[in-house]
Amino acid sequence: MRDAFGEAVDVRRARRRRLVASVGVGLSVLAVSACGGSNSGSSEAKQSTAKDISASSGAELTKLLGYSGADPAKGKPIKVGAILALSGPESEHGKLMRNGLELAAKDIKAAGGPTLDINYQDQKGGDPQAAVNAGRKLGEEGYGFIASSYEFNFGALNPVFKRYKMMALDAGGGTGGLFNGNDFAWGFRAITPDDAFPGMFKYAAQAYPNAKRVAFTSWDLGGAFNNNLKSKLVASAKANGMEFVGSVLQKIGETDYSNTISKLRAMKPDVICACFSGADPGYFMKQYVNSGVKAPVLGIEYMPDAVKVAGPAYDGFKIVADIMDPKNPPNPLSKLFVDHYQQAYGKAPVSFYEANFYEMGLAVWELARRTAQSGGDVNSGVDLQKAMIANPTFKSVYGGDASTVGEISLDPKTHTPTSRPMSVIEVNGDNLKTLATFDIGGRDYTDVAK
Repeated sequence: MRDAFGEAVDVRRARRRRLVASVGVGLSVLAVSACGGSNSGSSEAKQSTAKDISASSGAELTKLLGYSGADPAKGKPIKVGAILALSGPESEHGKLMRNGLELAAKDIKAAGGPTLDINYQDQKGGDPQAAVNAGRKLGEEGYGFIASSYEFNFGALNPVFKRYKMMALDAGGGTGGLFNGNDFAWGFRAITPDDAFPGMFKYAAQAYPNAKRVAFTSWDLGGAFNNNLKSKLVASAKANGMEFVGSVLQKIGETDYSNTISKLRAMKPDVICACFSGADPGYFMKQYVNSGVKAPVLGIEYMPDAVKVAGPAYDGFKIVADIMDPKNPPNPLSKLFVDHYQQAYGKAPVSFYEANFYEMGLAVWELARRTAQSGGDVNSGVDLQKAMIANPTFKSVYGGDASTVGEISLDPKTHTPTSRPMSVIEVNGDNLKTLATFDIGGRDYTDVAK
């Protein structure tokens, strides 16, 4: 199968995504107006935008970022194309990502920085062809920067980035592990769940010392993705004294897990790793707790819609990923983000997606400052990527401490973070309890529950 440019597209993923699109028929399109940006050609329903942030709050942001003097990017509108899931079964993801990016635009404006001219495009819950069409549209309209999600829509966007020389950051899924080092495509969070597996199974070995058998259930993302996940899981489980006993795959947006649970029961696992997100884990856990299978379940994402679906069945569910708990912001920048989110939307952030896309928005500003300082074009993907390669380090809402802002650094060759604080989180209602912390690959593992 070929995309609009004649580039190869994985037929299995494309077919699967068409099925996903059919699941979302009749769902409302979730969207909000861009912060000083445009929505040309989009068919999204409008929602209220974030309220403006005060100039004094903007000054606080510049201080935390270490900025002083004149902003070299001031007065230079930055064209940002955002390709998000604004409709379909996972539209809640797109809504939260958009909220974070729009807040960043508001904060940058309040700080006296440039205007982010954001054009939101709908990739319809992960449909590769919808993403390619959106990317081509943005490329033809001269957008040099893309806010991406779903691992560059499972790689389908990478040829588009190269064709139009648009630099992309993906703060939703990162590089996915299969798209490391692709020109113009950069992951802006840990590879999920690959980077979490070592810490996940180190926790499992300590929390469940008699556990030896590990089963795996995940979305069916095609052979390449499934085999990659399996190989990383098997290696991490083996390193911690456990054996892999089998996997069960299902389509995205599943609501009936009876067959999946039946297959898992037959494997007699001691631990189950559930690698899917959105509301899907909620449907799984709601049925799992009544199934009679007693193996603890370790997941990879926290989303409030899953908690709503599962209700009390979600209590005790463990999530292992790079998660910024909005109720316990770890550093001054993350605290400012939570405070500003409350001011802008009248409610607190509910997931890590708002935080991820907020810090990505700030990274766009930083890249624009560096590019403008060197005499480059802030709307050139080539110039923005040059600035990235020269210094792939940015301020972060993750890490740091009560008095020190965190940082995120990317490898200029693999285009994925070299360090990212990760956690084992226990869910109880809308409360998150941190049980352990570690870095990518299980480095610096610390049990904090005792």
